[in-house]
Amino acid sequence: MSNTQPKGLGGWLILLAIGLIFTPVRLVYEYLPLYQELFDQGFWEIFTTPSSEYYHPLWAPFIIGEIMANSFIVLACIFLIFAFFAKSRIFPKGYIFIMLFSMVLIPLDAWLATNHTHS
Repeated sequence: MSNTQPKGLGGWLILLAIGLIFTPVRLVYEYLPLYQELFDQGFWEIFTTPSSEYYHPLWAPFIIGEIMANSFIVLACIFLIFAFFAKSRIFPKGYIFIMLFSMVLIPLDAWLATNHTHS
């Protein structure tokens, strides 16, 4: 009797694995320099100091919230990589949650930035 069940990754799962692995790398590559510049170049002070002409009271919570949300996505993706390769039962629900979270976060972030952080 031969075992004909598939082994390893194949088909569309390879694309899912590639996307999973590159997502946290891409996010860190994109956002780390942006956040570093925000603090190193003095933009944080410009946006969060009440006497600045660019000040708005929502800039600080907006920036902190964005950093926290993006950090959560990076950490969640790293967890999902391990869950995926360990064939954990939590992976499908976790993956769906992160995709839905991202689909809500991105437009919400853009909407908040354009509608609520301008003087």
